[in-house]
Amino acid sequence: MFNKNRIKTLILISFIFLSTSMLFAQYDFDYLEENLRQELQQNGIIFSKSDKFDELKLIVPELSSTVERDLRKIGPNVISEALLIVYSENPREEDLQYLLNEFIKVDRLDTIYYYNPAKDTDNLLFSDSYRVEGIKNLEPIDNLIIDTNSTTLNCLVYQDFKPIGPMVSKYEFIKKSDSLEMTVWNETPMKGSFINIISRKKFYSRVVILPMDGGFLFYGIGAVRLFNPFNILGNKIDPFYYRISGIFQWYMDEILLPMAELK
Repeated sequence: MFNKNRIKTLILISFIFLSTSMLFAQYDFDYLEENLRQELQQNGIIFSKSDKFDELKLIVPELSSTVERDLRKIGPNVISEALLIVYSENPREEDLQYLLNEFIKVDRLDTIYYYNPAKDTDNLLFSDSYRVEGIKNLEPIDNLIIDTNSTTLNCLVYQDFKPIGPMVSKYEFIKKSDSLEMTVWNETPMKGSFINIISRKKFYSRVVILPMDGGFLFYGIGAVRLFNPFNILGNKIDPFYYRISGIFQWYMDEILLPMAELK
């Protein structure tokens, strides 16, 4: 969960910045519903969930064709979106390099907790998270090492997804002069007690960070196709929304906001 002091800082700087013409000169957020625009202005962060890929509410228009293409491949029945604005003076390409350096530290992801409001508990998302050489070679290896010329990187990551079980996912990072993107696909199925709850390449997430006047725009989406005939999963579906949101909250709290505080 967010550090309370950082939440106050985020709300303050987001409110100030969303009130300036500099920000709206680049993004006016007209594509958002009025209540979502108001929530973004008040809180600096908004979440949305859906079970249909053609009902995305937060997606930045420039990204819609690529994301919708990916979602058609999945046919998801769980979708969670996040949209955030972080104030940062004079955003530069060097900041994107810094963010890339932080995002590739996949061994930190086993510190993520997500909040389940149904049980009023904070739960560990991954009991393990580390880079591996291959699907059949699950020995931990060091995080990727990059230099300033790195633009496209990918790696396989083993993660034990509590309480269901382990999976291996492919993480791809693309840094351009005006954006940073991360895309994740599961390369192995996720098994329940007797069956695959999630088949290969049916668990997807994408994060895009765009510099803008006076800050950064963060858009994240997670989508899953759960095997759920006759609603056998019942109330176990909602925690998948909370898990996805927990990942995005962690990125914001542990990477984006500290970067803004350093500047």
